[in-house]
Amino acid sequence: MSESNINNTAKPRIRFKGFADVWEQRTLNNFLEIPPRQIADVKNITDLITLKLNLGGAIVGGNRETLKIGATKYFIRHAGQLIYGKQNFFHGSIAIIPKKCDNKATSCDVPSFNIKNIDTNFLYYYISRPSYYEEKEVYASGTGSKRIHEDTFLKFSIEVPPRDEQVKISRLLETVSDFITLHQRKYEKLKNIKSGL
Repeated sequence: MSESNINNTAKPRIRFKGFADVWEQRTLNNFLEIPPRQIADVKNITDLITLKLNLGGAIVGGNRETLKIGATKYFIRHAGQLIYGKQNFFHGSIAIIPKKCDNKATSCDVPSFNIKNIDTNFLYYYISRPSYYEEKEVYASGTGSKRIHEDTFLKFSIEVPPRDEQVKISRLLETVSDFITLHQRKYEKLKNIKSGL
């Protein structure tokens, strides 16, 4: 099974009016670059970023109470960069670093990339589809805990429309995501009220 056969969205069935161009098949290295490594001076867990599974995003803080500061080398990450978990990309361990995590750090198992020549949100929404990331487990390598290393990650295929279509798609998906979040909060509130009653 070749990478090119896995994601065949070069001619999407649903399009915004006025767009008919075939999407170009590229690889992630056309849009991502590894930034210079800046070693972080980590003093406590609030200097770190935890990347959650299942598209849970990036948050400030260590993910284990038993984490020993100084046992691992950490690197500074910046807001707007893409990060992924080498051991868990195929479990939805992907995020765009939010402002609250700017200048925080991760280990080399959660690498960062500068994004270029593509709409940031379009890129994120494209690779954060379960149909995209779940099947990438076959590309993990190594003994013990298998990982998807940067050189493998950067070779993954992506189909890309013109920039103005990318922006329209990402704005639509962002609106839908906000709508879902709003109603999820309402749902949780009503569930708590019901439980209290």
